[in-house]
Amino acid sequence: MKNYLWPLMAVLMICAAPIAVHAQDEAPFPFEMAPEGNTLDEPAKEAPPPKLESLLKLEMRVALIRAASLAEISGNSNLLITSAESGARLNTGDVRTITVRRDPHGIRINHFVFPITSIRVESPDGIIAINGKRYRGYFVLWDNGKGTFDLVNHVMIEDYLRSVVAAEMPKDWPVEALKAQAVAARTYALFRRQEMNENYFDLETNVMDQVYGGVANEDPRTDAAVSGTAGMILLYKNRIARTFFHANCGDRTEDGVEVFHKVDTPYLKSVPCEYGRKSPYYTWQLSIRMNDIEAALSRAGLHRGKIGSLSAQNHTRTGRVKTVALHNGRDVAMVNAIDFRLALGPARLKSTRFTIHKQGTLVIFNGIGYGHGVGLCQWGAKGMADKARSFREILGKYYPGATVAANVLASAPE
Repeated sequence: MKNYLWPLMAVLMICAAPIAVHAQDEAPFPFEMAPEGNTLDEPAKEAPPPKLESLLKLEMRVALIRAASLAEISGNSNLLITSAESGARLNTGDVRTITVRRDPHGIRINHFVFPITSIRVESPDGIIAINGKRYRGYFVLWDNGKGTFDLVNHVMIEDYLRSVVAAEMPKDWPVEALKAQAVAARTYALFRRQEMNENYFDLETNVMDQVYGGVANEDPRTDAAVSGTAGMILLYKNRIARTFFHANCGDRTEDGVEVFHKVDTPYLKSVPCEYGRKSPYYTWQLSIRMNDIEAALSRAGLHRGKIGSLSAQNHTRTGRVKTVALHNGRDVAMVNAIDFRLALGPARLKSTRFTIHKQGTLVIFNGIGYGHGVGLCQWGAKGMADKARSFREILGKYYPGATVAANVLASAPE
């Protein structure tokens, strides 16, 4: 087919797309082809890592919604909607709100169905909302091949950090602690960007990666911590460090290899921490009924059946439990303590550093610390900042051997 006929054929193909029969409240909107070359840029699989002086322009890809079947996207001004595959423009005119649904024939926008697997939606003012929640940057919606779609926020890294730092650490904490958090979060994001280069997103929005809540989280104090450390990350032997962090370590951080089994690096070795004792999570207690534990383990696929009692088996050198034994008469089943904690809920069973006692139908956990214990202790960072320690000193303590750097060429992840 001659090249000059292809744009016409593409328009006819899109116009022939099936349209849902049921009328919708939203008015239909016309569509037209975008200029040639208006495509969604994706990084090359073998692209060299960026120079750190260009970090301010680096775009993060954050999965806001996974496995969705319906979403409402809106902006303060007219939305620009294009195919993320071809760059073809899918709308003209005044369109400020759209409803997106997965359809067997592609993606349905209001009541038009387009035979494509991804769309890009942006607003001229750079602020766009999903189900009423506002974010900077733009959205790309991907058909995930499972009958649903994933919605990814593409956002500049420094804008991303404005939300993350404010969500991960209290905004009224000392500025040096906030700066330490900003550097750790920026480094973690960049590590994940390289690690996930061949995927269509780098990070999720919860504690499994970093908490990210969009524009509503932003605050002048945490913005200042981000801008005050602009472009700074942690390197170890000229490689981007993997900067895990957590709320409170008790009195000692954990070896990275004990939690993340392939992460045996010198800068994630256990270090003593005397600065986090004022945390409300330094010590804690959880009382839970045995039948609730049974139900939680069953839901997680870890164990099914009755449990008579529990016991802690095997400990790391920092005192954290490695294995929980489930006793029922003469039968004993072993469950990894990290999996056990996640099954009960990491906000309930705050760490794996605990003892277990049974009292009637209740199981009593007495514990220390909050989180996995690897890397930066956030309450420890606050304690150090309260004693006039700088963000560089804080990072040096919790990531020993790593250095704060900028304006250097980063190589592959450690």
